[in-house]
Amino acid sequence: MWISARELADYVQDFQSFDDPEAVKNLVSLLNKYQSKLQNITKNTGFEKVQTTNGVIEIGVHNQKVELNPKICEEAAILAKLFSMPESEAIELVLTADLQVHNFEGLPRGLTAVVCYYDAHRLFGSTLKRILSWDREVLPSKLLGFIMENLVKPNIMQNLIEVQRSFTITSEFHLLVREEVNGLGGAYHRSLLRASIEDIRLLCAECAYEICRWAVGKQQFLGYIFQVLKEIPGKGEKLQAYQIITWTCFSIMLSNQCLLQSNDETAILTQCNREISNEAIWKDIVTYGSVCLIVAIAIKNLSLSPADHSAISELASDLPERLIERAVHFQCFHYISRCILAYEDFKAVDSQVQAVDDLLKEFCTLFPSKMTELMRHGVDEMHIIDEIRSNKGVVSITPQKEHFCTLLHAFSELYRSDPRLDTLHPSIKTTLDQLSEDFTPDKNLQLCHSFLALSQLDDHYRQTVTFLQTLCDISRNPVTASYIFNMFLKTPLNIDYDHCNLWARFVNALRKYEVYFREASQTSYKPMSSFTTEKTSGTISKEELAGMLVWCRLVETITKMDDNACQVFGHDRNWQFIETATSLISRAIPVAMKGALLRLLASLARLPSCAEYIWITLNASGICAYGENGRLIGLVKELEERECTSCLYECSLGMMHLLRALFAHSNIPITARPYLEYATTCVLWPLSTRSYKSITQMWELCETAMDALYSLLSNNHFDARSLEVREPAAVILLQILNREAPLFRTICWVLLEDSASAFLPYRLSRSAALSALKLLYECISKLEILRVALRTTENNSVVSSMSVLLLSPLHQDPTKNLLSIVINYISNLAAHPMHALMSVYLLRELCSTRPSLQQNIVSLLTTDPETQKRLVRAAYMVLDPDTMSYTIDNVYLRDTKEFFDNSYYIRGETARVFLEVLADSIEIDPSVSNLGFLFLGLELSNDNGLLYNDASQRTALHRLLSFISLFCSTDDPLSLRISAVFQPLFRVLRGLVSVKSGISPAVLRFLRTYDVVYSLATSPFLGLHAASLKDDSTSTRAAISDLIAGDILHLIALEFSSLMLHGYYSDPQRLLRVLLENVRGGAEVEINETAWTRLPEEKNVLFAVLSGASQELPVEIQPPINLAYFDSAKLGGILETCIRGSVWGTPVYDVEYLHFLLRREIQALSLEDPAAPKQEMERILSWTTTANSYELLSNAHSSLISGCSAFLNVLCIFSPLPFFTNTAQINVLRDSLYELVAVGSTHDGELGDEIAASITRVCKALCKLVNEEKLEKSQKRELIEMLISPVLELLVQPGMKTLQSKMSLYLATYTLVSTCYSPPVSETTKEASVPFGDTTWLFEPLAATVEDPIRLRIDSLTQELSTSMLSDISDLPNELKSAPLTLLAALVWEDTLGSRRTSGLLVQHGLIRILLNQLSQISLDFAKLVVNNGKAQLNYKLFRSIMSVFTRLCFVEVGWTAITEAGVIQVLKQLPYLMQPPKEVFLQPASLQNVQSTSWYYGEALTSVMYFISAIFSHSHWKKTSKNVIEFISIHAEVFCQLCRAELKFPPLELASSLLNFIHENDDITVKDVIQGSPSLRMILGRSKEKSENLGTNNVGWIHKN
Repeated sequence: MWISARELADYVQDFQSFDDPEAVKNLVSLLNKYQSKLQNITKNTGFEKVQTTNGVIEIGVHNQKVELNPKICEEAAILAKLFSMPESEAIELVLTADLQVHNFEGLPRGLTAVVCYYDAHRLFGSTLKRILSWDREVLPSKLLGFIMENLVKPNIMQNLIEVQRSFTITSEFHLLVREEVNGLGGAYHRSLLRASIEDIRLLCAECAYEICRWAVGKQQFLGYIFQVLKEIPGKGEKLQAYQIITWTCFSIMLSNQCLLQSNDETAILTQCNREISNEAIWKDIVTYGSVCLIVAIAIKNLSLSPADHSAISELASDLPERLIERAVHFQCFHYISRCILAYEDFKAVDSQVQAVDDLLKEFCTLFPSKMTELMRHGVDEMHIIDEIRSNKGVVSITPQKEHFCTLLHAFSELYRSDPRLDTLHPSIKTTLDQLSEDFTPDKNLQLCHSFLALSQLDDHYRQTVTFLQTLCDISRNPVTASYIFNMFLKTPLNIDYDHCNLWARFVNALRKYEVYFREASQTSYKPMSSFTTEKTSGTISKEELAGMLVWCRLVETITKMDDNACQVFGHDRNWQFIETATSLISRAIPVAMKGALLRLLASLARLPSCAEYIWITLNASGICAYGENGRLIGLVKELEERECTSCLYECSLGMMHLLRALFAHSNIPITARPYLEYATTCVLWPLSTRSYKSITQMWELCETAMDALYSLLSNNHFDARSLEVREPAAVILLQILNREAPLFRTICWVLLEDSASAFLPYRLSRSAALSALKLLYECISKLEILRVALRTTENNSVVSSMSVLLLSPLHQDPTKNLLSIVINYISNLAAHPMHALMSVYLLRELCSTRPSLQQNIVSLLTTDPETQKRLVRAAYMVLDPDTMSYTIDNVYLRDTKEFFDNSYYIRGETARVFLEVLADSIEIDPSVSNLGFLFLGLELSNDNGLLYNDASQRTALHRLLSFISLFCSTDDPLSLRISAVFQPLFRVLRGLVSVKSGISPAVLRFLRTYDVVYSLATSPFLGLHAASLKDDSTSTRAAISDLIAGDILHLIALEFSSLMLHGYYSDPQRLLRVLLENVRGGAEVEINETAWTRLPEEKNVLFAVLSGASQELPVEIQPPINLAYFDSAKLGGILETCIRGSVWGTPVYDVEYLHFLLRREIQALSLEDPAAPKQEMERILSWTTTANSYELLSNAHSSLISGCSAFLNVLCIFSPLPFFTNTAQINVLRDSLYELVAVGSTHDGELGDEIAASITRVCKALCKLVNEEKLEKSQKRELIEMLISPVLELLVQPGMKTLQSKMSLYLATYTLVSTCYSPPVSETTKEASVPFGDTTWLFEPLAATVEDPIRLRIDSLTQELSTSMLSDISDLPNELKSAPLTLLAALVWEDTLGSRRTSGLLVQHGLIRILLNQLSQISLDFAKLVVNNGKAQLNYKLFRSIMSVFTRLCFVEVGWTAITEAGVIQVLKQLPYLMQPPKEVFLQPASLQNVQSTSWYYGEALTSVMYFISAIFSHSHWKKTSKNVIEFISIHAEVFCQLCRAELKFPPLELASSLLNFIHENDDITVKDVIQGSPSLRMILGRSKEKSENLGTNNVGWIHKN
């Protein structure tokens, strides 16, 4: 039932295809199916037993087969009998309730089914209303015929009216409360039912009115209408709803618009005239009078229409006037004012309001002479009565019931604002605002002449007061207010006022009152002492007081909406209105008059110039000041002696309104302290303990006082200086941010009182609670600023932490805290969106304080399982895409009236901020339970690996899927009405599936169930985003698009990794193919399988996104320089303090706060002409906005690049992929490398580190693939040259690279170079480690040709490489120098086989000297290497790297010469760590072969040295070094001899023996004698088994072999 009603309502609501015959046919067929439901909205078809087949039934419009459950059948049987409906519909209702129960907090399935039942009838009523609201002129004939034949019928209208009599809240509750039913729950359930029943009644009324407008032959409808109207009882009985609706139907049916559309207007009016010809048959004569008024106006309207004039020729020409006389005689206006408009929900329906409004306005325009007559008769009678009473006589004449005043009262009642109706029915406020424009000449000139022109007459004071009151009520928009003001301004009065206008008359009266009360009080006008409240001889009559109050209210109403009026009253020096009003307030006038004057000043104070002058006059009059003893005087005495006695607080309320207006400006004087103290200590502190005659006044007083404090805090900035001078804002912050302060307790009391009934759609405390929430949020958002200010000043004030403020038990109710109240408001988002929004703001502040607080919040909220369910339901309700409309542009409307007037904006902002709360909570620590998991209903302890144990459970995570479905279904998701929530939404998803998340696998499986990641990958967004990256790179929209695209790529990367880890290859394959599709065409990029060439200009999605992020940002974020009035150093500090806000997750400058600080700096300069520094200030502010835009774009680009890097990293980790050929993968990774290098050339910092790390991973993956391809050496080197060129260019590119970036690039380059040799790169090498290299492969024999592509590339960058690498070797920390040295060794080896220019340039620039200095500073401890000491490991790598460089330089002539001249061998002889071998070498020589032992590390170091010495002998002049070599071997002879005795094969020993043998055979006799003269050297010499001929000039092969 509910599902079918919802589908029908949605289909009819969205139907627009009136030009499509097939669509119209389907619509008519659908309406025909539900014809009975639409004809009688509240009735069912009757009880009917369900027919089952083997325990299975077919239900719903789609005939779905459902297996019966005994419990469901039992509940359905109760519903079927209760509502007289078929059991099949009842079963469907219970099943629907089972699915919808999560939307209703704490309600069981049965009570939810009752809610769904009434909501279904509401949907049928909404559908009927929508159908009848269509324009019949555009409807096709088939649909129009169906509506006229089946829906526009007298019996249907009669059924709709009878609903008001039989279908009431009382009757339905009596039906549900029966013991055998038990279908009525608690307060929350009753509020839901009450709202649904009221909506049904209102919809039925509106449908009845629409039928009256649709009816062509109205005669058949009048019989029932007159029957009801005639039976209305008199004798003061209250009208019932169905009688009100019947009367309104009659008024609508006889309106001019409806009569003109009918084809039987003559018969209608004749029948009406016949029905009202005999008043004796009417039970209520007043009702009869109102009917006469309606008929008279209808006849008069037709008589004035040339086209229909002949239609009423049968009626007497003077019939309208006679009927009007009869209507007035029988008090028609009294009936409208005191019966129709007095009905509680009459103004809840637009049609009812418009009907009465048209009736009253048409009387004024059609019968102006009658209205004037009524006014004159009333004036004459009132004057006679006043004269008799003045002579103390007895009034014997019968008054004329004050018809004119009653007419004015009817207008006032109609247009008067009602907070309850404005809250429950916002459309009524808009309707009345529009209708009030009829009182302007542009809309209704005749009405202005006949009604507003009455202001020129001098009538009785009672009529004047009533007329002015009416003007107050009809002034609902600026247009009407402006017209009334100008009309009164141009209206002269020749009555002892020198032809002054009405406003001047009011001001003159105020002046006279001021003089009168000043003289009566017998006090002089002295500042700070003129305020008096004593009873004096000055009095004012009730009549005068009423007149002054209504004049004050009229001025207040008009000046609130008309700036011109505000300027005139505030700045007209002839009137001196502000001085007069302020002085009068300081006198002993009635409290009500004081309150009215204070409200009037509040309306003027909205202009800054008026506010400044009001402050001056307030202080001069001593309205509120400190006495000699420091206590408050002035209004405090008024409050204590008069207001508290009467329990009415008009004066205090007026002062709060004034303070709210004054505090809305930033220029608050120091003299405002007594007024601030009055608002806090005298109004808010005792708020809950005082007595009040009017609870409404109490909550209004609370609301305005808190709004005043909120305005003070939100419009005035705060810092340490504010605390030092005790500015008003600082005083309030200290009072509210102290848990023990009375003001904080008052706020808690207000929220506690209101939250108890937060589920109600309207309550008196609603606005006050919202003000309290806004005030509390404003203070808490400045808590950290206040704490910093307290630390920098000598203030000993106590400020509570945020956890104490929001998590501690309340004083009024220790079982609750502010967090529970915040959660309660979020749960009741539907009833009060603004309360929920402010609560979400508070929750965001609470979650952003410190990570450790998260656990406290979670533990506090998880104590009760019901609370956890409530949180999940609250999150589900907040993230409802159907209840919001919030685009990216709307985000910047948050502080405007347009935002607060639109509930869809509020719901959208609530959802956006709530998603930010979830994202922040998850990002703090996703490995433990947090607030995000709590709201999403996720648990880390699920052992079954599922997110939810109950598959039917619906949480906010399912809502996120709905948003993603909308995101993927359109080409431009950022143009959707909910586009503002997408960016934080993807942040939440990214946090849930992050590697650190404890539930990442389960979330990925959940998303995989709905194919979310693939849907995002194939959505048009990524492709179109990539295609348009460079079209609009500076807009906020482009930045947000980048942020979202980055998050999507992260999701794809994590999903790809998860699938590959578990061996699922089909899904990763299709994901990769999607990202390799052509950007514009949608086809896959053709991957060349045979040649390594770049991809065409038409890039695929992945590369297009990555290349788009490489574009340079448009501005430089350098602050302005060369400032004449601002200190640049101080300006930097100011800018740093202004980094407060965050837009789309990016910290930005608070421009408003910066403006405040700069203005204060200018004021401190005390310049006569501040124009020049203001220009500099504007320059700084302009730069700040540009910097904010730059930061947003920079952060967006970082996110986008990070997403691309993440996917490429995953691709590299799992390379080679089994579902692509190696050649294809090489092509993809090669172009990825090109794009990464292009991006890396434009970015630095942390993002540059990430890019460089990705480049390293890509290079390793490429090397692995190249090695697996087993290419020929020339092909391999040609390919490696294509890869190494861009990396080398990025490495030598000028700019400030971070150390991590340099290390990554050195590793990437080294990896590529080392791939040209054997063995390939070790797969076990850690990415973060700094390589020191394997020296063996460098000695592999290669042809020394200059035409090699790698060597040619090195030659082309000789100068850049030399400069860059020498700089790094000199400047880098010692622990990082091994990286450039290892790469340098590799490049030098390539250079030795090429032109050798690079080696020569390096030596020429002092490389040998730098390396020797570094070598002498190294301190090796082989014992620490065993325990993986970090510093020892880095020194060891550095030593090996230096030796590698020396070894390679030996094969270059200039290198060999420099090494020998620098005495490198002599330096090596003196290294202490080589001269003192570990004792294990002698005790256990075999330990040299134990990997990673102390001896092994020593042996590896010695091996590096011996290879270097062997390389020296590759030169033809090796004899120059033979003595030094012999000395080096002699120094280590003990080690070598011990190894000889142990008969171990040890490379250094073999090399030493071979070298001695070579020297012994080829050197001079003197050198031979040295060898023969040493027993240890002879022992080593005998070890050699190599022929001396194997050593020769440039014999690299021998060295490599050994």
